[in-house]
Amino acid sequence: MNGLYSWIESIILNSDRNSAETKTFVALYRKFISPSQLFFIWKQKLANINPSNVTHQENAMSFLIIWIGESYSIDFNKKQRLELLNLIPSLPAKQNELKLLLIRMGAKQLGFKTTERRLSVLTPKKLNSFGFTRSSSFDSNSFTKMKVLRPSTSINEEVLYITIFSKFSPEQVAEAMTIDASNSFRQLKAIELIQKSGWINSKETKKMDVSILEEMTFKFNEVSAWVTSSIVSEANHQPQKQVIEGMISIAKRCESLNNFDGCMAVLSGLNNFAVQRLKTSWGLISEKHRDDYQQLEELMNPVYNFRKYVEEITSRKGPSIPFIGLLLRDFTFISENSLMNGDNVNMEVFKMVEKRFKFVWERQIEQYELSNNYQVVLNFMKKANVIRSDEDLYQQSILSEPSHNDESIEDDLDNFETVSSSSGSTSSSIGSVTYAWSRNSDETAIAKKLKEPSTWRIKEKNPRVSAMILSSKNPPNSPDLTMSP
Repeated sequence: MNGLYSWIESIILNSDRNSAETKTFVALYRKFISPSQLFFIWKQKLANINPSNVTHQENAMSFLIIWIGESYSIDFNKKQRLELLNLIPSLPAKQNELKLLLIRMGAKQLGFKTTERRLSVLTPKKLNSFGFTRSSSFDSNSFTKMKVLRPSTSINEEVLYITIFSKFSPEQVAEAMTIDASNSFRQLKAIELIQKSGWINSKETKKMDVSILEEMTFKFNEVSAWVTSSIVSEANHQPQKQVIEGMISIAKRCESLNNFDGCMAVLSGLNNFAVQRLKTSWGLISEKHRDDYQQLEELMNPVYNFRKYVEEITSRKGPSIPFIGLLLRDFTFISENSLMNGDNVNMEVFKMVEKRFKFVWERQIEQYELSNNYQVVLNFMKKANVIRSDEDLYQQSILSEPSHNDESIEDDLDNFETVSSSSGSTSSSIGSVTYAWSRNSDETAIAKKLKEPSTWRIKEKNPRVSAMILSSKNPPNSPDLTMSP
């Protein structure tokens, strides 16, 4: 254990505010020592620093500031928080910075508790991703995006169904989605990625505040469901074609903004079976939109661990939002390796985690500079009902394009093949959300919930990626995969 403690002391004495090693250590250290033990080591090391060694004193304080900033709510109990406050006058450096940080973190904790109490009175069925209520069941006659009356002198005024594209351009929608996603992504902590990958035990998990990661994954699924619902709710082919083209334009603009998570969310909605079966509407889309769609499909192709996407995002400059599902998959697979090698840390695993954290941190630095009043667009989107039942999506789809043999949904589902754990499909559980990927370029892997949670495969020409909410707390087991670069 001497080697382990020497390594910990080295990190404390050599930390600086931009140290990727220190931030990675703060996320992982619970695997080999407890927060109380680390706090004791830090106090002991600080007390033993030669007063003339200003650099080591400042580095030790930088370590504490990084630690508090990353995991204050999890690692410091009431007694330790009080001890920190009492220590401030005697600390050798950065007293004011620490004091302000503790005030800010305390206020954040208080704000979280207030939010938690407010959210506790709302059931999941009554709350959508933007905090607006929604109906718990779908009625095709009452499904509206927004209803307004067309000016008319007639007694029987015609109801006009307004889609989001009648008020905002696809580019405005994509920019609003990007700003909203970026605001969340730039707040994402390393410890959240670790927690969702199974590195932190349930007792420690309960101490975490509202997860930014859960918010992002939930919004991914909401966008996907919104895309699908917006298309299948149109009763005729021409309006469906216009909405499909609009959604492709949103995905294309997201991709040009380096918002790969938003791009994938829209593609996921477009690749839902209820949309893909609308062959007539797809046949009407313009050549430009068809080419854009094909290009996006190739870019986000899961074959070879999303090789094209990885090459693209690593080569692009400016702010970006990575595909969160792939990040989570990588961290999940890393967590299956042991962080400890005897009494010492397995530095190979540690560096693998650090590399992926740096990938995230580098993309959190830059901020988008878009003039779009994104909140206006998001407020309009809040008024949209979203169909979450696969049965209802299918039934709404066949209203505009009936099955050739007038099949029922039960007959159509006979065409689905249950995906086993050895089929080449993998899923990464994110709380109540499961991302599903297909490793076979000729097949689609989608997550469906009918009577029981199951993963189903639909045969298509192009590879598909879909993320849907599963109610099951025990998602299908994932086979091992080689991690993306």
